[in-house]
Amino acid sequence: MGSGTVKTYMADRKLGFITPDSGGDDVTFFHEDVVGFTDPAEGARVQFEITQGPRVVNVVVAEN
Repeated sequence: MGSGTVKTYMADRKLGFITPDSGGDDVTFFHEDVVGFTDPAEGARVQFEITQGPRVVNVVVAEN
C-alpha cells in the first residue's frame, strides 16, 4: 500500500492526481476509486493500492 498527498482533484471530471511519498511521477485516480466515494480535498493525505501503470485504486482519505 502506498501513501501520498492529493495534488489536484477535478470534481467535474471526477479525476484526481496524487503525489506519492515514495517520489516519482504523480498517479491518477477516479472518483469510483475512493473508498466511501468522497471527494478528497487538495492537500489531503491518502493511502492507496498501486495498480499497473499510473492509476491507483482503493484510495482512503486519512483522518486528521
